[in-house]
Amino acid sequence: MALAILSFILVTLLALLSEGVESYRDAGAQSTMVNLATMVVHDLQTTPSGNSASSPEYGFSIPAAGTGASGPETVYVDVNGTATATTIGAAPTSNSIYRITVYFIPPTTAGQKTATLARIMITFPAQADSVPSSSPTLYTDIFQTMVSLNRN
Repeated sequence: MALAILSFILVTLLALLSEGVESYRDAGAQSTMVNLATMVVHDLQTTPSGNSASSPEYGFSIPAAGTGASGPETVYVDVNGTATATTIGAAPTSNSIYRITVYFIPPTTAGQKTATLARIMITFPAQADSVPSSSPTLYTDIFQTMVSLNRN
């Protein structure tokens, strides 16, 4: 009888342990994606104003007012946030872990003094959505945020 009770307790503990390990892994991935999103926001905020300016770290081009919303600009990065290709829109490499996709929504009228919005999506794994010009749909994990950029 004691052996049956002990086996029931051990099976329950093993199930809880595996669930805990999975939760720990998911929390680590979410934390990494939040950190990547913070890096992207900082990169966008430090981009100089001007029609041809690209962000210093990743090379995102923020559209001018009156140009309309842009399609996705995509860069693939490793776990440290370092781009695995030299240009925006390049395909993922074997070192790519995360996909960073940014959509820009500039003011609708040229010369308008309002903020440019940027929707930032960080998805995992990078190779799941390997076509940079399309919106990611096949990811396992995602983090999204929006930022308002003062481009005046």
